[in-house]
Amino acid sequence: MIKIMVADDEPLQRQYLRTVLEEFPRKFKIVAEADNGEDAVNLGIETRPDIVFLDIRMPGIDGIEVARQLRVILPDARIVIVSAYSDFHYAQQSVGLGLAEYLLKPVESGEILDLAQRLSDEIEAEKEKRQELDRTKATLNDSLPFIRIGFVMDLINGNLTDESEMRNRTAFFGLKNPLCLAMNIWLDNLTTQNNFRSELEKQILQRQVSDAIENSLVEWPEHFFVSVGNGQYTVLLAAEEAFDDGALKEMVTNLANHICEYVREHTSSTVTVGIGRVGHGPSGIARSYREASVAGEYRVLYGGDQPIHADDVEATSEYANVLRQGYEKNLVMAVCMGDWDRTVRSFLSLWTEYISEDTQLVRVRLKISEICTVVVRAAVESNIAFESMEDSRVELEQQLAEETNPDVMKEKVINWLNELVTKIRTSREFRNVNLIDKAVRYMEDNFQKEIGLEDVAKQVYLSTCYFSRLFKQVKGWSFTEYLTHVRMEEARKLLTTTSYSVAEIAMRVGFRDARYFSQVFKKHAGKTPGSYRRDEASRILSTRE
Repeated sequence: MIKIMVADDEPLQRQYLRTVLEEFPRKFKIVAEADNGEDAVNLGIETRPDIVFLDIRMPGIDGIEVARQLRVILPDARIVIVSAYSDFHYAQQSVGLGLAEYLLKPVESGEILDLAQRLSDEIEAEKEKRQELDRTKATLNDSLPFIRIGFVMDLINGNLTDESEMRNRTAFFGLKNPLCLAMNIWLDNLTTQNNFRSELEKQILQRQVSDAIENSLVEWPEHFFVSVGNGQYTVLLAAEEAFDDGALKEMVTNLANHICEYVREHTSSTVTVGIGRVGHGPSGIARSYREASVAGEYRVLYGGDQPIHADDVEATSEYANVLRQGYEKNLVMAVCMGDWDRTVRSFLSLWTEYISEDTQLVRVRLKISEICTVVVRAAVESNIAFESMEDSRVELEQQLAEETNPDVMKEKVINWLNELVTKIRTSREFRNVNLIDKAVRYMEDNFQKEIGLEDVAKQVYLSTCYFSRLFKQVKGWSFTEYLTHVRMEEARKLLTTTSYSVAEIAMRVGFRDARYFSQVFKKHAGKTPGSYRRDEASRILSTRE
């Protein structure tokens, strides 16, 4: 319904306009009439009409001044000047105000209706455009968390390399200063210290820790914070370019200490914060993230509930896994990552540098025990049950206590390390397969709905990017390929066993457009749904005969 106000000091003219316009009662509604300029302004404010028919010569404020005031108050309203005065001066002023039309009395009813219809179409089109814009904004707001996660993952994984694009995307999220440094945060002893009764309890703790970290980041407003799953969180910080590296390091270390304290005070857990060096541009942020990840891994040596800066562990900037703190730390890193080749290389280097030159068997055994103890701590952090690892370490030391040949000792330790790394790999694979199996069950139970990657990722508490990669790794199909496969298999079944129409089957397998469903089915089955149904019916009939 288009709301109209008529302002004219002649009652007959107001009545004429009302009679003409209300010939279409469902289209136009006269919401106000005014016989002077002051009332026209007040009624305009009160009723907020879409179209105003306005006389120029009225008592008090003239029509031109009324138009000026209404233009400010009602910027979207269409104002039409209707006057018996054809003075060019008035027409010129009305054009300067950006008014919709200037009509001279007497105006024919057809001209009024045509103008009202044209203005009505313009108003409806603008309303639809605004509604569409509002819907787009709402959709964008709903998607912002996923867009933010995607941006951070692209950046830290080295997929975003253009600096101008990075600056544009950070500006999109409201950051005024450039990104300069990364932190990686681990929830300490996620699998062992809480004895979780259920996966839900574990996820609740991770949510509480996530909230605590977010709250502690309030003092550094310009940042990105995302959860990357399994008790890990990544923070990218932005700062003014005027800060030197030393000042930034001190500020970030203070922030990391605050994060540790806040999590300790507000949750039942603690966190370790790995801090990278200052980096500029996409490559610098990706490097800073790698350094932060390596620094945080040293919690198995230094203990958790504290910040660990890249400078404290002397991580190199070129290759995050090559450390200059000794082969022992290399070994721990390799075990944590489940990297067997690097584990063997690190241990053999450690044996050569630290053990082989010692001629006293007692000291050799003590050094091996020290190494194995550190490795077990790393295994615990990698989700291997502590009891089984501790038992295997004790068993190894008992075997070594009876052995006098150093080379045999070395082989026994290598075999033990092999068993440990295998368990770490198996544990991770088992966890990943379980998560994807859960996601697949959800897809198979809900494929008839309009579900997407984000919906399913939420069911297993993973970020969209990480879930997408993990799904492909475990299933060998992309998420979209697998969902389409499930839907098409159900469509085959319905085409063969029911008399539902193709459109109804499309709806039952999650498609709202029957034509698009037919295109996808043909690509999947090599024939249209109708052809497939006929061919299957013929095949079944011939089999029965």
